[in-house]
Amino acid sequence: MNNNTSAIANDKKTTSVTISEIWDSVTSHPIVASALMCLVSMAIFLTGTSQSISDRGLLITFSVVAVATFAFVTVNGRRGGISTGVQCTIIGCVIFISFMYCWFMKKMVTNISFLFVAGGIVTILFAYWLYRKNRLNTGNIIAILFFMGFMLRLIYILYTTVAVRQHDVGIFGSGSGHSSYIEEIYNTFALPQGDVRLIWQHYHPPLHHILEAVWLHLITAFGVSFNNAIEGTQFLTMFYSMVSLVLSYKIFKFFKLKGVAIISAFAIIAFHPTFIVLSGSINNDMLSITFILGAILNTLYWYRKPTFGSIIKIALCIGLGMMTKLSVWMIAPGVAFVFLTVLIKNRHKIGKYLLQMLTFGCICVPLGLWWSIRNFLLFRVPFTYVPGLTIADPQYVGGYSVFQRLFDFNPSQFTSVFDQFVFYGGKYYEYNPTVGLLKTAMFDEANYVGVDILAKLLFWSGTVLAVMAVASMIYLLFKKTDVLDSAIKIFFTITYVIILASYYVFCFVFPHTCTENVRYIVPLIVLGAVYVGIAIKSLGGENKRLYHKVIKAVMVIIVAVFCVASVFLYNAFGSAAMIGYLKV
Repeated sequence: MNNNTSAIANDKKTTSVTISEIWDSVTSHPIVASALMCLVSMAIFLTGTSQSISDRGLLITFSVVAVATFAFVTVNGRRGGISTGVQCTIIGCVIFISFMYCWFMKKMVTNISFLFVAGGIVTILFAYWLYRKNRLNTGNIIAILFFMGFMLRLIYILYTTVAVRQHDVGIFGSGSGHSSYIEEIYNTFALPQGDVRLIWQHYHPPLHHILEAVWLHLITAFGVSFNNAIEGTQFLTMFYSMVSLVLSYKIFKFFKLKGVAIISAFAIIAFHPTFIVLSGSINNDMLSITFILGAILNTLYWYRKPTFGSIIKIALCIGLGMMTKLSVWMIAPGVAFVFLTVLIKNRHKIGKYLLQMLTFGCICVPLGLWWSIRNFLLFRVPFTYVPGLTIADPQYVGGYSVFQRLFDFNPSQFTSVFDQFVFYGGKYYEYNPTVGLLKTAMFDEANYVGVDILAKLLFWSGTVLAVMAVASMIYLLFKKTDVLDSAIKIFFTITYVIILASYYVFCFVFPHTCTENVRYIVPLIVLGAVYVGIAIKSLGGENKRLYHKVIKAVMVIIVAVFCVASVFLYNAFGSAAMIGYLKV
């Protein structure tokens, strides 16, 4: 009897350890986990429509919920004193409810956002399992937020086709835009021929478009039709968005954020609407942002420990980033400052670091500039060429004065929290770059009706959060901290100022509403989250005064409201937009 009891205990322990090992393995390799989640999701959901999940997708999804419940109850049943009969009853009920829910979903016209419910159930089960094992620590809370961020991006790309809420993409088969760039490489196995100025958007460097074309070939190789495969291109940009989330987390970890500080910073990026929208945008924005974040992270690593490995990674991030979108150059001045700082500090070893920097240049410069050099030599295309719209375009706002565009914050501009873009249903064309920045950060250029209260909650909490991030940056710029030394402060300040100044210059050189978009300054969202996290950390501690604790609590509440509003709003878009409650 004792031997049998011991054997059962060992079996239970082995099972529990195995599940723990699987969970630990997933959380220890988040980029690999992201790739697998994207691949599996595409295999399940690619054949659905923009309105609903396919029958196969529904069956697999809710089968997973049932199996997860079975595993959870079986592993934890005895430990919680639940008898075998009760376990069987619970499992049976969950399986019955899951398949009834599947049947119900099948009858609905739109059911995309209900996928978040399934993900939520699985998440709650894991959270409770971790709690029972006393493992619901900061790291596992981050992992849960990571999964929820993935689910939110997934449902977004499932209800957003490659023809909806895109930027400069066009339509596949139209012969222009990023879509035709991808399609040409897909069909010809070659880069665009001729003067790249003759076809809209073909002036961009080709890395993103090459990767998307290769991805299309891989999808169609499995028998998927081309029309379905083009929807699969969004799974690649969703993967980039998840990698950006991982890189952001590593940046937060570099500054030794812990507890509520890192949870708050991470949640901002996990649930920020900009990263959700860009996960479904098949232009080159998301990949270029990912490379910029990679350059920032590896510059921090190199500054802490200047190795060849780190500087090569910086070179690859900037070089490949500029091979994706030339605007990635904006990270270079800040990186150069860090290089110079380390060189001066280690001037007694100047040969060693000059060799590293020479290696950096040999990798970065050819990767980043070969496309521009090629186009200049063949067709005399200027290195800084960007196609502009004419003053005859209806969205031209150059008629407003500089003062109006920079300092006009008339309350009438906030009657609607959506970007005023007549083409997308707005009442006028947005002319203030700052207002456009705040609005597009929450909703891109879309103009929705029917969710006013939720939209206003998201917009104003997001605006307060942005102000809070800038205030934290200014506060920490002059405050001595143990994680943010002078060199890093200057590195971040240079990067922040260059990207933001470039945005405003761009808005005045090309005075059209479409240039007033958050997609040109996305890395600053991550830097803002860094400052918010460090500020929350510095305001904590037992020795802090009451007003410090109050400010910290308010900051955490604002982050929570922002994240919850984003989750509900972007689920609402999926469930209501297709049945007439929302007009896009």
